[in-house]
Order: sequence, then structure tokens, then C-alpha cells
Amino acid sequence: MSSVMDRVGALGKLVLKGGAVARGKESESKAATAKQPWEGGQLTPWTFALVAPNASAYTGGAGTNTWFVVNPHQTDEKKVGVVVDPGPYNHEHTKAILRHIDDHNLDIKAILNTHCHSDHTGGLSNLQEILMVPALSRLNLNLPDKGEIVIDGWRSGIEVVDIPGHSSDSVGFVIPEGHAMIVGDVLFAKTSTLINWPDGTLEDYMHTLDVLDEAIDRYRLRWFLMGHGEPSDQPHGLVEKARDHRLRRLQMVEDALQSGITETEELVDAIYRDITPKLRLFAQLNIEAQLQYLRYLGRL
Repeated sequence: MSSVMDRVGALGKLVLKGGAVARGKESESKAATAKQPWEGGQLTPWTFALVAPNASAYTGGAGTNTWFVVNPHQTDEKKVGVVVDPGPYNHEHTKAILRHIDDHNLDIKAILNTHCHSDHTGGLSNLQEILMVPALSRLNLNLPDKGEIVIDGWRSGIEVVDIPGHSSDSVGFVIPEGHAMIVGDVLFAKTSTLINWPDGTLEDYMHTLDVLDEAIDRYRLRWFLMGHGEPSDQPHGLVEKARDHRLRRLQMVEDALQSGITETEELVDAIYRDITPKLRLFAQLNIEAQLQYLRYLGRL
């Protein structure tokens, strides 16, 4: 029995039962053009995703992606790597993470967090206690300001880039050799993200889109790996789509204001006409973020 499984038994917190299978396929996944819904799996030689069973209207209809980043060129039997975003507080998902670690003989050096919302970090405490590794995030103040992440002398081959906007602590993890970047909730392939105002701001988000464009060129990125849903192999196109969406929404807010609509609730009704009750609060936060951005621009 593996050391990870031994620790689980000793802690008595998670009972690993047969059938706790990760939602992920071993075959190469061409997610951006796949006809089937994204279920995780081996996207590139460096990256593997497990999908948490927490899909809801609040997550864009897709569960949280937990990413494993492992250098494929290692020759030792035990492969060294990291886990990115352990996902929600869900024992089945945590068990799937541990089983993947055992099945692939991984030596996990750290847990990295793109940001500290509960659907990405709810399972952190259990996983960290079992793996006995550091958890690195902007909130914990233990990520480098920029550049490669080095853990106790081990060079991860992963670089950190600040990409606030969805939240103030959002970061991206670039795998230069893998030509990929894990972007958390800053971008989605099929929908727009939430500006979680006032912690997240549209000012930060618009700047982040410029940062992402620069990173694509600098690292010759081929993939954006999302916090929810399928990855994208059209990174520049996705950034441009997000920028166009934000500018169109901003123009809609300005037009509504000029027509005499000034209250947040009324702006939501005018702009998000097909919004469901569950997502109304998110629409209100986006409206507040847009109003604040117009003030910043001196247009309100």
C-alpha cells in the first residue's frame, strides 16, 4: 500500500472505497473541438485534469478542474509535480485526487491555488494534511512575485503571473515548456466570468486581458486551462472575446444610464433580461463593477 494511502488510513478522515474513480480519461483530449462534454483527462504531456462533481449555475455549469502538473521528462520511477486547485470540500473528489497520485506514482511537492474561492480551496485542508506539503497562494503570501516557483530547492518549471479581476488574488500558472497556462476563473471557454466586486474589479480585469495577450506571445502559449469547463486552444481569440464582451456590456450600462435608469436592480432588469433568479446576485455584482469602472474612467 502506498504512503499516501497509509496517511489516509492513519488520519481516519477519508475512507477510500472501491469505485472512487476520477472523472478523467487517460487519452489525449482535444477539448476545444470535442463534441462530448469536458470530463478532464490528459490534455498535454505536462497536464492532467480531474473534474470535481460540483457543477452548478454558479460554476458556469461545470465542476472545478483540479490540475496535476508533472514534468514528463523525468526518468525516476516516482514523478515529481504539483496539484493546482484541490477543488471543493467533497470527499469523493479528494479521494479521486489521492487515487490518481497513487496510480501514477506521483510525488506531490505542493498544492497551488489560482485563487481562494471555496469551490477551488474547500478541499485544501484535508488534502494538505494527508500529503503534508505546503499550499501556495497569494492569500498565503508565499508565491514569488513573478517567475519560476521553487520549492525547497526543487525547480517546478512553473511560472506565476498575476491576473486579478475575477478576484484580487487571482494568479495564472504558466508551464513554459508545455506552452500552457492555468488561468483559474479569469476566463471560461463558453461563458463570461464573474467580476466578484468589490474584491474583483473591472479595472483589474481589463488590465489582466492585456497581460494575458502579452503572456501568450512571450510563452508561445497554445492552451488556456480553465478553473471550470473545457480548455481552449485559441488563447488570443478567447482573450479578444472576453474583451469584446466587457466593452459591449459597458456600453449597455452607459446607454441605460443615459436613458434615466440608475438603480442597480433596474440596470440588471434592463441589461440581463434572461437572468435566472439564482444568478441575479452575480449580475448585480457585475453591474456594480461596471459602474465603478465608469467612475474610474471619468465617464460617470
